[in-house]
Amino acid sequence: MRAEPTELLLALAGGLLISLATSLHLYLKGRITGMSGIMAGVIQKDNSSSWKISLLSGMGISSCLLWMIFKFNPINNGKTFIFSPPEQLISGLDIFGFALSGLLVGAGTCLGNGCTSGHGVCGLPRLSIRSYVAVGVFMFFGISLATFRNYFPFLNATEGGNLTK
Repeated sequence: MRAEPTELLLALAGGLLISLATSLHLYLKGRITGMSGIMAGVIQKDNSSSWKISLLSGMGISSCLLWMIFKFNPINNGKTFIFSPPEQLISGLDIFGFALSGLLVGAGTCLGNGCTSGHGVCGLPRLSIRSYVAVGVFMFFGISLATFRNYFPFLNATEGGNLTK
């Protein structure tokens, strides 16, 4: 399945906006915009959590506004979705798959001292050795799993789209 040019432009624009925002936040305020650290600060109610709450609120409000504009409707002659339909997002997973995925992501975030995007977007520009190692590990296992799944079809969704059968 090939990506449409509009999808590639949207991905490029999103990536540029994220890198610009995190870089400006680092250089103007001296703060790292890693989401797992921000969430931990809000949950633990540390002394500097007001900007973290503002950032999370802004992300939530802007997502809601974009959803109100685009909803699940396609753009680009029906080829691109800003928000994928729920059926597409959850196909192939059941409650066990969601629970296992959440557990693995949470454990990996704790083990890696940050999330994938945090290391990639915030750690690499700071020349953090830990982030270079983490991103290398993430990329290795992601590429390995994608390659493995491509060559071994038994890992693809079976009848009914359920991966746990």
